[in-house]
Amino acid sequence: MMIGNSSLSLFESVINYFCFVVITLLVVVVLSLRLRVDITTSRKMRFFKYTIPGFDFGLQPTMLSLVRNRLFIYLSGMLLLLITISFIQATKENTLQLCLFLLPAINIVGLSYYDTTFELRRLYPFYRISVFREIKSLIMVGITLNMPLLIIALFELQDIGDFIFGLDIFLASIVIGFAFPREQGVLNETISAILIIIIAIVLLSLVVFPWILWGVSLCLGVILWLILKNERRLRC
Repeated sequence: MMIGNSSLSLFESVINYFCFVVITLLVVVVLSLRLRVDITTSRKMRFFKYTIPGFDFGLQPTMLSLVRNRLFIYLSGMLLLLITISFIQATKENTLQLCLFLLPAINIVGLSYYDTTFELRRLYPFYRISVFREIKSLIMVGITLNMPLLIIALFELQDIGDFIFGLDIFLASIVIGFAFPREQGVLNETISAILIIIIAIVLLSLVVFPWILWGVSLCLGVILWLILKNERRLRC
């Protein structure tokens, strides 16, 4: 009897977590599509100009806008430094465990996607970058950024839950970046940071349920598609 109650309690907790994530994402998308105020501000482009060896694989429309900005550079440098220190001072096993904990942080680079593409977005139709191509490219970039996490998760845990978790964080950060553009004020930057932390904590508790994370990925994909379609209509 207790086993049945325990299973029911676990199932109810999972459903509650899932509903919380979906409701939070719906609130974000409503804010993005209905309540955004068009604030004119001076925009300082925070990115570095460097090239990436020739490749495409669907990455080209969005990859450079994400990896050239300062947030990506700072996050990459910090993660590389911490992992290097751990590799020198700790065991291989501990370093791999640390990687599983730290690597998902690179996905918050998605917060900067809206700001880095703001000026270019109206030109997308001229470059034949459709909404479908853009979202496909973003998903491919998310998979690429999380590839080290996938390899380590398969090697250590024989599970892809951490990989899906990282991909969900990437997609959620892009959605939040559209809803609360960081360049439009410190308040937006603070709200976006708080939201991504809350969503990350909730999703982290669901890592042991990959099927729920896949459901969240699907919801995020649909929400992102709606946002990009609406943004294309407004900007182009």
